[in-house]
Amino acid sequence: MDSLLKEYDHTNRPVDRAELIALFRLTTRLMARSFHRGQGHAHHAQEKILHILKQSGPLPQSELLDILDIRSASLSELLSKLENTGMVTREKNEADRRSFVISLTPLAQTEIDASFQDMRSKAQELLSCLSESECRQLSEILNNLSRSLKKNDQEDFHGRHGFGRHHAGMRIVKK
Repeated sequence: MDSLLKEYDHTNRPVDRAELIALFRLTTRLMARSFHRGQGHAHHAQEKILHILKQSGPLPQSELLDILDIRSASLSELLSKLENTGMVTREKNEADRRSFVISLTPLAQTEIDASFQDMRSKAQELLSCLSESECRQLSEILNNLSRSLKKNDQEDFHGRHGFGRHHAGMRIVKK
């Protein structure tokens, strides 16, 4: 790990794109560890569900399933854990009695707000090694990369909406 970091401290040679991706993945993992170290945060997938519900309000379980692009059993397990900790409620959907609507509890609202403040403080700390100019440049680079990846993803899966559930690290596509 350290050899990869040192290698980029002093380079005047053309950038090896594969090494750059490896460095990006390493940095992402280290940042994720820093964010979650010593804090009582929910598991990443649970946290993602909470933030989706915070932004969109109550959602049918089927819609949450489509947004997350995970298996139904995985979502049910995540929701059970969140329900057991008092973060979400599942209520029968009045429009379709066979399905459930998932909502945040007042406890979850409070926890998300506190988590957001913690995240802002931690982000400030983690990026303190960068100047304001470097932060702007990094933001621009990451936005460009994200737009390109989203565009490529849309082109790769065009016309296959709803059939791309992940399973065992592979994307299963029905034909």
